[in-house]
Amino acid sequence: MTEEDYLQIALDAARKSFSEARDIGHVSDVLMCPRQKVFENLDDNKPLISDKKLANFTAGKAIHSVLQSFYTNNKRRFDREKWVEYNDIVGHVDIYDKRNNVPIEFKTYTGEYPRTKPLAYNEEQLK
Repeated sequence: MTEEDYLQIALDAARKSFSEARDIGHVSDVLMCPRQKVFENLDDNKPLISDKKLANFTAGKAIHSVLQSFYTNNKRRFDREKWVEYNDIVGHVDIYDKRNNVPIEFKTYTGEYPRTKPLAYNEEQLK
């Protein structure tokens, strides 16, 4: 019986998941330089996601999942990963408060703390 590297199996799966291309027209892509997005999609030899970026993505996904579970205990009031579309631009709101018609976005920040206000990019993404 061979010894499996279970950590490597998980890392490979995470890299594949976070590297999958989305259709052009997602709100986070609209905010990036249009040329950058086109060249990203044309590049067949994209470099692997760095270990640091992979750790940030994975931590962010875990934090989002836990926070969303707190809100969705009240399913009558909150929707999770609400699909929104406007002028052929699509996005997903982390939590949507149906009672107050309010989108709620979680942003995992990996820089210096304390962070007292959202990044300008995050505000534009939500708008």
